[in-house]
Amino acid sequence: MGRPISDSALYRKVEQDIRLQIESGRMAAGMKLADERSLSKHYAVSRTTIRQALSKLADDQWIGRVPGQSGTYVSPRSRQSNYLHVVTMSRSQWIGSYSAAIIAQAERSARRAGWRICLHRVSDAAEAGQVLAEVNNDPLAVGGMLEGAFKPDEVAAWAAGLRRPWVILSDLVESVRSNPVLHQVICDPFSSVQRAARCLAESGCRNPALFVFNREILWSQEAISAFRSVFDTAGIASENQQIFDLAALRPDMPMTAEENLQYNVLAMRQVVAHWKQTNRWPDGIILPEADSRILGICIRDDQQARDQLKEIQWVLTGTEETHEMLGHAYYPRRTTWVLASVERMMDVAVSLIQEQTGAVSKPRRRYIRDVRVVEDTAIPRISVKHDEADVFSVMV
Repeated sequence: MGRPISDSALYRKVEQDIRLQIESGRMAAGMKLADERSLSKHYAVSRTTIRQALSKLADDQWIGRVPGQSGTYVSPRSRQSNYLHVVTMSRSQWIGSYSAAIIAQAERSARRAGWRICLHRVSDAAEAGQVLAEVNNDPLAVGGMLEGAFKPDEVAAWAAGLRRPWVILSDLVESVRSNPVLHQVICDPFSSVQRAARCLAESGCRNPALFVFNREILWSQEAISAFRSVFDTAGIASENQQIFDLAALRPDMPMTAEENLQYNVLAMRQVVAHWKQTNRWPDGIILPEADSRILGICIRDDQQARDQLKEIQWVLTGTEETHEMLGHAYYPRRTTWVLASVERMMDVAVSLIQEQTGAVSKPRRRYIRDVRVVEDTAIPRISVKHDEADVFSVMV
């Protein structure tokens, strides 16, 4: 069964893990589930959490009671619906929060279409490829969604053999973006960063900084283009527009999730060291919400950095769902969020699959351009939760 789980949505993680085992056939129809005490010990969660997970599975008719027998059993009718397969590969705990939002919203959007979802958590691209091959032979599959840092050549190889429509929910390099091999739905980077840059420009920012990850990805290129266009129009000299590519500050090699997080922290520390050495402190920062946590942790023990950055305006890009899930780590007194909607992404992805169920046509790309601006200036934040601080203190 699943590995021990420890995040804010414990019961959903347990529920998804058991459901995945039912879908994969490891838990066959009519099989009796372990008792609550055993499940609680296995998943390292409370029995209350186990009851919540089992209640959700029972509500969705994955499991149920058998008259005259004790215990809970896998429902014999658990595979009579059509299924939307969701393959997710998360590389860090905060990207994992985004994945959780994707899964929750995909389930809602699929339910509106009359489908159930079949979740596959994979650790690498090879495992993802195996899942896609299996789905090809599933008569109840209507299609699927891919979420994770997959490479263009991997996606192209999978696409060649697919007989059902799939949607990828992440950005790829420009060669694939210009000639997509799978349907693609992403939050529009130009719209998000343009709105964020306008927030800074309108507040009088004269030394803005933008963080991206990997300039080769078109998402980053479009983000940089939006950033430049706003501040060029505002009359800010290009040398005063600081752009930091975190990928360029770390080695290019395969990494585990822990190594990925560690090198992101080291890269961000190089940025802080650069500001201290050159005394070119920004008066406004734009960066993804998850990266703001890394920057916050990197400056939490640095008095000079705290003094320079706590009063400036930060504009964080992300999604409405992960904004609620992640909570707060280190945010200064002036923080603005520019948030897109995962729910809107999922509805668009499901509609693409609905339109082409049973036949794969020319892939299409859809941008989610609507964003919501959330101002938060009331509460000063110059600390992090103990558990998050401990993660970084152990890793670096």
